[in-house]
Amino acid sequence: MSPYPQTVTLFSRDSDLCDRIRPLLSEKFDLQLCDSFYEFSRLLDRGGPGVILLDIRLPEDAPELDIILEQFPHHLFLVLGTLTSTPMQQPAIQRVHGILDLREPTTLIANRVSIAQEFLDLKEENRKLTREADEARSPIQTESSTHTLDNVFSVRELIRIMRSMDNVAALQERLLEEISAVMHLSRAGIALRRFRENSYTVCAGWMLSPEAKDCVFEADDYFIRWFENHPRLVTRSGITHLDSTREQIMLNRVLDRLGAEIIVPLRGKNGLIGWFFSSYALNGKPFNEEKLDQLILISDLMAVSLERALLYQEVSLQKTLAETLINALPVGIIYADAHETIRWCSPTTQAILGGDNPDKTGKPIQSLGPHLYQTANLLSQSEDDAPITREWTDPSNGRPLRATAISIRSQNRYSGILMTVQDRTHENAIQDKQDRLERGLFWNQLASSMSHEVRNPLVTIKTFAQLLPDRYQDPEFRAEFSELVGHEINRLTAMIDQLNEFAHPRELSLIKMDVRQALQFAWVNFQKDPPYTPLPDVTDEIESCLPDILADLNALTHTIEHILLNAAEALENRKGSIHVTLKNGFDLQCGETVEIGISDNGPGIQEDLRDHIFSPFCSKKARGLGLGLPIAQRTMADHNGKIEITSNPRGTQVRLILPAFKMGAST
Repeated sequence: MSPYPQTVTLFSRDSDLCDRIRPLLSEKFDLQLCDSFYEFSRLLDRGGPGVILLDIRLPEDAPELDIILEQFPHHLFLVLGTLTSTPMQQPAIQRVHGILDLREPTTLIANRVSIAQEFLDLKEENRKLTREADEARSPIQTESSTHTLDNVFSVRELIRIMRSMDNVAALQERLLEEISAVMHLSRAGIALRRFRENSYTVCAGWMLSPEAKDCVFEADDYFIRWFENHPRLVTRSGITHLDSTREQIMLNRVLDRLGAEIIVPLRGKNGLIGWFFSSYALNGKPFNEEKLDQLILISDLMAVSLERALLYQEVSLQKTLAETLINALPVGIIYADAHETIRWCSPTTQAILGGDNPDKTGKPIQSLGPHLYQTANLLSQSEDDAPITREWTDPSNGRPLRATAISIRSQNRYSGILMTVQDRTHENAIQDKQDRLERGLFWNQLASSMSHEVRNPLVTIKTFAQLLPDRYQDPEFRAEFSELVGHEINRLTAMIDQLNEFAHPRELSLIKMDVRQALQFAWVNFQKDPPYTPLPDVTDEIESCLPDILADLNALTHTIEHILLNAAEALENRKGSIHVTLKNGFDLQCGETVEIGISDNGPGIQEDLRDHIFSPFCSKKARGLGLGLPIAQRTMADHNGKIEITSNPRGTQVRLILPAFKMGAST
């Protein structure tokens, strides 16, 4: 259906008839349905000439057919009814455009409506040509007016109306009231597009119909697109001079919809902001050219006033939102201008600073106290615009405070300073509570891991110690006792050493070295004390030309050995292999690097542990405290490197990234 299609009105109380006709007619026309004469008469009074489908079975409140035809002479009536019924035999039937049987197919009814509409269009075109011919033979003499714009709309009145700028609705009503009074208008209204809205809405009116008050035009409406491209005065008589019939129909529909005879665009700085519309004057005579020019000038003044009022309303809203947000923040905000005079001091700031006179607005920065003043001075002495942050304890109440200051620049010119003030009492309390919880969790995890790891060796030693008196003479038992007890004691010693290394890491001794040396030592140690036998297959891929690194040989060897041990334990009781790579690399943080890669094709790290693998005591192994990876991560950080782990159900890959040795690096 095209924009602004021709209107067809169906007047019937038969819901089945309406449901049958509606789908097809709605595709071609703007179909209006009504079932009461009051609604029917209002629709016809409001619109221009159109095609009417009239169900001859009229309701009781409707007048006779001949009266309806006399009341609406410019419309074409198609009467629906049973051809043999009594109402269809009355003399007034001869005056309608056509009659249709109620049992006619819907397609036939639609075709008859289309033919009637074409006839109506030709009739309107003929009426237009007749009017133009009459105007050419006898030009209309419009009355002259000696009124000037000052007489119609004085500057004093405009200033008085502009006092309502803080209230757009009041401004519109005042403008309409004044214009309607001085121009003697019987009806007038304003449609506007507000900020961040895509639709134009009739938001003020004088004697408007209910239909006009509810009018909304979307941004993609044909009329809006046409009006934005042709922002000029639209009058009912001027429409007839347009070349496009489609535009004539569209503009007539809009005028009918608004109940207007004139539409004047309201042009803002960035385009169309809306329009003013009105009927003719109370005497019913069309406006002459002078009054139309006056309306255009008045509309330009109105557009400026409304645009500024809308902008003022938007700025006021933004200011209110900003103030509400700032006042709701738990952080105090202070703004001082380039002359170090405080221009804004939020209520939160006043509550934090306290004192006899907490509101510092209009006072110099020194009034904020020595700590905030020193923060501002540090920022002014800084060569760049990096934020300055200071923390101190308020001596009057012992509260910990933090202040941050940043420079404000406008067009590369210093325009002031913005400072935030934060009372960290609550934050510190939460942090202390979190630290206590983390310490408690740490000791709980440590106690749980220690009790498990210590109990197993002690049970073994206790069992053999209980059997020793009875089986001391058995040399095989003594040999087994000596071996197992020694193994369990070594296990306890290694566990204590790991705890000691985690709690008290030794100082590293960094030397220039070949990374292959650490890898070789780690492999030898791994083979000496394997977690099980036989070990899985191990393959390697080592580049021949590798740069030296700056590292602690023992710490790096221990880290590589631990990663190898983890890979082997992941493959215990499984068919799989370990792959070791050693290659050159590059990292944005480290630059040229050496990468040690150790991967396995085991089941991967459990999904619930992947985000916590570097946390102490995070392990579900039968053996170990879960300190290996945290120690490895710290070792890599001490080498200015990093450890990266990726894992999925098909295996785990660990990358140890170490920066290449550079001349001049400290050894």
